[in-house]
Amino acid sequence: MPSTWSYIQPAAANRRAPATDGRNLQKLRRTILYCARFELYYDRPEIASRTQTSAASRGDITRALRRKLNCAMALSLTCSVAAGPTFAADCGFLSGFTLKDRELYYQTPGTSRWAKMDAFGTDFHNQKITFAYVILEDFAEARDGVLIIKSGRTRQMGEPPLRQSSIKLVRVDERFPNRDCGTPAPFGKRGRGRVSARSYDDYHDRGLNVGGQDQATLNSFHFRYAARRGCRLTNDPTPDSYAVLDFRSNLSQFSFDPDVVRRGTYSQVIALFGIGTASAASDGLTDRRVETKQYHSLPHKPVCVVFKLAVGGAASFLRINDLEALKEWGNRYIRADEQSWALSQ
Repeated sequence: MPSTWSYIQPAAANRRAPATDGRNLQKLRRTILYCARFELYYDRPEIASRTQTSAASRGDITRALRRKLNCAMALSLTCSVAAGPTFAADCGFLSGFTLKDRELYYQTPGTSRWAKMDAFGTDFHNQKITFAYVILEDFAEARDGVLIIKSGRTRQMGEPPLRQSSIKLVRVDERFPNRDCGTPAPFGKRGRGRVSARSYDDYHDRGLNVGGQDQATLNSFHFRYAARRGCRLTNDPTPDSYAVLDFRSNLSQFSFDPDVVRRGTYSQVIALFGIGTASAASDGLTDRRVETKQYHSLPHKPVCVVFKLAVGGAASFLRINDLEALKEWGNRYIRADEQSWALSQ
């Protein structure tokens, strides 16, 4: 990091940037840099003024920092940092809780208070809710990952049949530092798109190429990310392990069929055992939505992935899959299980 930058403690993130002794503050604008590793820095004008950096050099430095750190830059004479969590940040807003890995919290509607979701969920019938998902990495090294946030509603008895069901896909351009895995291309219109429910299920449950515009949309939705080991595709169909017959894959974790999430895509099971499959368990679902969010975890320090959902009517649900989360299984580690919560009665 250049010597003219200073670190701001997370507790100070919601206050104005520290004052400086520089006399050229009226001429030099302060730069606030919020980095992907959730640390906040500000430039020190008094040092910049001593070095008499040229405008051209300052421009070169700025462009280099943008390329190297992939940070968002904001310029103002007296810049304050906006309060509230970003897409993946320090969990300071949950300071009153003892946080554990893979816990889910929600902001109580109409207040600034947060509460923990229990295993049975709660009733958010027809409300827009802000959630925070906790990631607490127990291993020694920081890492990146991707959350799959799946939501929807189970159709109730007496509801009219759907003429054509579709699934909303969301991947907002977060300018996430993707290490050596390349920057994902922007998705859809302002990070949103739709495919038919049948195309979505055929692709993620059965590994089929559905063709046409739906296939193009699905290809665009998925992306390459920095995994624990190298780079992976979010729709990588490679089974986790042939040795222990673990046929789960990144692709299968996007399924709304719990059997596919637990066992892998039907095509992989058919290839090994030559058996047929029943109709998808997702046939009775509606209002389905899938969002992906990248995150960067820190060793032994909780980080929070924040997202919002407009909860529908009765029998709404939320399911989360972390593509890089692990759990102990005997003397080895395997992919962590999907988590599920009820969002309405």
